[in-house]
Amino acid sequence: MGPLRASWIVVVSGLLLASPACATAGPRDNLLGDTCGGSKLRLELGKPIDEVTGQGTLLVAVINSSPQSCRLKGYPVIELLDRRNQRLAFVYRNRGDMMLTDVAPRLVTIRPGMHAYFAINKYRCDLAGEVPVSRMRVRLPGLSSRLVLDLPQGTRFSGYCGPGDPGSIVHISPVAIVAATLHR
Repeated sequence: MGPLRASWIVVVSGLLLASPACATAGPRDNLLGDTCGGSKLRLELGKPIDEVTGQGTLLVAVINSSPQSCRLKGYPVIELLDRRNQRLAFVYRNRGDMMLTDVAPRLVTIRPGMHAYFAINKYRCDLAGEVPVSRMRVRLPGLSSRLVLDLPQGTRFSGYCGPGDPGSIVHISPVAIVAATLHR
């Protein structure tokens, strides 16, 4: 199959590299998160969400306190910590579940002084006792710095249930401008 097959492969490879589906991010895409320095963003616990299932959902507001807009797209990276600041061994999933939406992430622009939101959700502990969650560390999409949110006792979000318990899986929504779009 000599030279003819080899040149066909080169042509096909060239077409694939030139196709939009394989293009790398353009200069404009690289600006996501550039104006969102961690010191200009802060987290607050959103309004409580009453569940009719055995689940607990936390709504988290991302507040832009800078004089310029901030653009984000994607899922936050979450770490839930105990009272000693030790990372709890939750399994984290970037997708919807029975209570959180499964819509794909969209570009979110947080204007100065405005909010965006994300939510996390988990099932109650059924198999064992729980280790309470005291703090959440968050890395927002496109940013390298982490934000911290202390969770007051009595938050409607149970703790770590132990390995193998369905209550040790945390589902995470993408960041969105409208909080109501995160919850079913």
